[in-house]
Amino acid sequence: MPPPITRSKKSRITSAPAPPDREPELPETLDGQQSKLPPELLRNIVEEVALSISDAKSRNHALYTLMLTSRDLHPEARRLLYRDVTFVNKTRVAGQISDALHAGAATYVHSLRVESFDIERGRRGRSAKTFFYHLPLNRMDGLQSLVLWGPWTRDASEIADFLISTIPVNNLLKFHAVVPISNAILRFLQQQNKIQFLSLHCFDNSLTTSLRSLQLMPNLKRLSLPYILNDVSFQELVEERPITVFHLGSVYDLPTYWTIFAPRLHALDVSNYISIIRDHEIGAFIETLSTTAVNLRLFACFQVTYFPGF
Repeated sequence: MPPPITRSKKSRITSAPAPPDREPELPETLDGQQSKLPPELLRNIVEEVALSISDAKSRNHALYTLMLTSRDLHPEARRLLYRDVTFVNKTRVAGQISDALHAGAATYVHSLRVESFDIERGRRGRSAKTFFYHLPLNRMDGLQSLVLWGPWTRDASEIADFLISTIPVNNLLKFHAVVPISNAILRFLQQQNKIQFLSLHCFDNSLTTSLRSLQLMPNLKRLSLPYILNDVSFQELVEERPITVFHLGSVYDLPTYWTIFAPRLHALDVSNYISIIRDHEIGAFIETLSTTAVNLRLFACFQVTYFPGF
């Protein structure tokens, strides 16, 4: 009789082989089926659509249509639609934009341009959302450019206080407003040390804050200042900063510090203003420009009216 068969006492292999890595989940189509297009391709498709339309209004309309009609393209279309926002203060469309930003689109905003700007808060109610004051600026962590177009504002204290309390620190690369460089605005700019392009109106006569601090806008490269009425403040602002592009209001009234500042310039732009040059001044201006701005590569001038013999 054969001996009984005994089982080995060695431990059995109980662990099953590891399952293959799961394929990344793809977005679903409108009928619930998974899309076969990878997210990178979907992003490229939407970006190509946006780049192919030069008119901003038509481009936004196309992106909005994609966002509503394609579940695949919705996330990327929404991201691009709210990347560059133009907000016309106190209009019906402004209310719609405000709703979208409060609903989560604020995180996509890189550039915000406000037209008919003012700091008015408005009354409580549905119309309040059409006011700039009610935008969720504190949620715009990606905001790099803020342009505030509106009437000249001499006292910018309220504007500065609002921006200080809402704009994330060290976010902005560009800032434009029709306000003077004042003590109040400098308090805001001291919190935005990444700024490379600054556009303000003039120097405030009551300015007491020093502009020499190296902690104030150390990366400033482009400066737009239509009116220079204070040579000392101008020198303090441009002396230690790497400014190479300058937007000037007029070919007249060049600051005393101009002969030291001009050699650093690569571009000089006076194209937003009309300059009237008299007969005896044209030669002096050309000589000053050619002998001081020796590294100039671009000179933009919209219109110079020259009257011989005048």
